[in-house]
Amino acid sequence: MRVLIIEDEMGALDDLRSILAESAPDIRIAGTTESVMQSVAWLEKNPVPDLIFMDIHMPEVDGYEATRLIRKLPGLDQVPIIALTANALQGDRDACLQA
Repeated sequence: MRVLIIEDEMGALDDLRSILAESAPDIRIAGTTESVMQSVAWLEKNPVPDLIFMDIHMPEVDGYEATRLIRKLPGLDQVPIIALTANALQGDRDACLQA
């Protein structure tokens, strides 16, 4: 299974890697603390992941816009994207579903 984690906080990225490694040791994780646009470019050049974890509140391009960009890429319109945030705000759920 291939999992992509798009997260701008190194601590959160490490936590997710640790949790996933414990429950599924054969999982392949391509985490990133780089820009969302670099993650989208990575997706264009690599095999389609089975699952994406998306941080919602990031600088430059937020997780909603990143999700919309990813959904436009070939083969990525049905990949599950799980939204992550440390600070859920009113309306985040609806915004995630719309993206």
